[in-house]
Amino acid sequence: MKTSRFSVKSKLIFVLLITALMSMLAIAFQSLHTGKTTLEERIEAQLTSIRETKKTHLESYLDKLRKELLAMAADPSVMTATKEFSSAYSRLQKTVLTNEALETLTRYYNDVFIPRLSANVDGHPEIDYLLPLQPAARYLQYHYIADNDNPPGKKDALNTARDRSYYSGVHAHYHPVFRQKVQSFGYYDLFLVDFDSGNIIYSVSKETDFATSLRAGPYKTSGLAQLYDLLRQAPNPGEAQIIDFTFYRPSYGAPAGFAGATIFDEERRPIGMLAVQIPIDRIDAIMSDAGNWEQAGLGQTGEVVLVGSDLKMRSTSRRLLAQRESCDPADRACRLGTTVLVEKIDNSAVYEALAGKSGVATVPAYDGQGNIITAYGPVESEDLQWAILANMDHQEAFTPIFDFQKALLTAVVILSSLATFAAMWIGYAFTRPIETLVASARRLSQDKEIEPIDIGRDDEFGDLADAYNHMVEVIHEQHKEIEAEKRRNRELLLNIIPEHVADKVAIQSNNGLIAPRYAEKVSNTTILFSALSGFTRYAESLDAAQAVTELNRLIDAFDSAAEKHGVEKIQTVGDSYMAASGITVSRLDHSRRCLLFAREMLEIVHHFNQSHGISLGIRIGIHTGEAFAGIIGRRHFVFDVWGDTVNIASRLRFDTIPNSILVTEAVFDRLGEQERFDAADDIITSAHGRIRVWRWQPDWAIDEDAETVIMENPVRDDVNRREA
Repeated sequence: MKTSRFSVKSKLIFVLLITALMSMLAIAFQSLHTGKTTLEERIEAQLTSIRETKKTHLESYLDKLRKELLAMAADPSVMTATKEFSSAYSRLQKTVLTNEALETLTRYYNDVFIPRLSANVDGHPEIDYLLPLQPAARYLQYHYIADNDNPPGKKDALNTARDRSYYSGVHAHYHPVFRQKVQSFGYYDLFLVDFDSGNIIYSVSKETDFATSLRAGPYKTSGLAQLYDLLRQAPNPGEAQIIDFTFYRPSYGAPAGFAGATIFDEERRPIGMLAVQIPIDRIDAIMSDAGNWEQAGLGQTGEVVLVGSDLKMRSTSRRLLAQRESCDPADRACRLGTTVLVEKIDNSAVYEALAGKSGVATVPAYDGQGNIITAYGPVESEDLQWAILANMDHQEAFTPIFDFQKALLTAVVILSSLATFAAMWIGYAFTRPIETLVASARRLSQDKEIEPIDIGRDDEFGDLADAYNHMVEVIHEQHKEIEAEKRRNRELLLNIIPEHVADKVAIQSNNGLIAPRYAEKVSNTTILFSALSGFTRYAESLDAAQAVTELNRLIDAFDSAAEKHGVEKIQTVGDSYMAASGITVSRLDHSRRCLLFAREMLEIVHHFNQSHGISLGIRIGIHTGEAFAGIIGRRHFVFDVWGDTVNIASRLRFDTIPNSILVTEAVFDRLGEQERFDAADDIITSAHGRIRVWRWQPDWAIDEDAETVIMENPVRDDVNRREA
């Protein structure tokens, strides 16, 4: 009965054609996936590298800034200048301006300062609030600002006022030096502040904060005042502080960040504060590579920006830097010349970076124009909580991927045409005997036992049948070998990881290597760490083989005791031993099992000492809590346990005395009422703070005349006699 009107040749052509097309599609899909993944990884790696480079440069700049401030604050000339400026300022406290001079100062505020400030702030600033009340402040602002012929922004060009006061003499001596420092280091401004009064006794730029009080003046809530309060509360000769950017009215409402250090006199008493106003353009130069975005690998749309904890920028955007001359004056960022504290970036990448995490993500652009790919991370600074983002437009970033897709589609079309002609040619070269081979192959693919085939031909098809029969025999033999190898692998695996874990892991084969995968978080387990005291010195009296034999004898005894008490050995490192209970098998009494095991370890070492005539000691630490367990590595994998519980247990073994067990409060709470524990001194750690601990010792470890006998240096009498 005919099952099809198509000939075998047509079927074969059809099958070959479909096979070829499916193979090409599979290869194309895999190539597309692999190529896309590779290109994406390259793009992500590029942005990550740029982010890390800029982050390193920024952190280096901030560190350099701190060091510069500390060096200047410790400079004897700066200390002397602070004293002289403080004295000169005090002499002016009772000096009253003439009405004409006060009118000139008031006119400067009304005609010059307030109009420019009003353009950058909300509302209209009031002169009654801004004009300083202190006589010295008014006097100095009149002579160095209002009566200064230099325009705003150039007031620092005046070395001395025309009043011939003591202050002007001090100013004429020190001002060129400080101005040179500002120009050399690229600061926006530099200040000297009296430590007790908070008066700004000197500044380089001579803005309206000059001579005012940071404790009672118009800028007592500014970022500079915050820096003064911070340093005044805890003056430290080796510490410099940085205050994040805020809008600063003396700089016409522009964003300003400050850094400062305390100035001390010869007797180490604080006398003042040295502060600088951080220049935004220096940070912008770091982030933008001085405007060379394309040379930095950021293409046509990429940029690196900083974001503060308020989600506002801490560096100027590329868009504004590139269009400062043509931006809209109605835009506040345009008027200020920066997007710092103006532009907001609110997306998941910023939140992740501010939380201390790094990564790469695709998020909406902060200007609302499409999506961007961003490599984000935190800026490591003790004073600033900033995020750093290396951004690039999604379309530009993935242009290579789109080009690759087009090229791959063209290749698939060409290969499909070639496959069609190849399938037609092959169809003519084969006849019915192929069906026999196909049927046999199908049975073989179903793991069925098959008999050798005989197609009754002596030509090439007959040779093909003979080769096929031989292949079937080889496959059957290999199948048997594979099954045997699986059994051997299972046995080897059980020598490395616990059986309960081996039953859970997924075994994968990769180039002949077994790669188990297993991970678990255990919420309630007990970890034990021990370390032998004196074994190294004991081993030095033996040859290598004897030392290994003696150590194995102890470890084997520990292993047997662990198995006896239901405790799992995790690993040994030299003469240190790590074990746990409750990791792979849940146990309600895991803490007690570890304690019993620890006691038996003490007895094992004690008996070992008696049999060998030596005095080894063993220190044991036990802690209970949650931990992570998993299989680590690919070629040389191990079963391991980690977490704070492991770290604390490991620490305890170094804080106890030999031949004793040190347990934490968590273990004591579980077992303290049942066991004989003695309170020990608390342990102070940087990571976990104060840890309360209890100690247990066997009776043989307690001396009659001393609290404990600590045996750090074992002696083998027989070895000593032999050496003698």
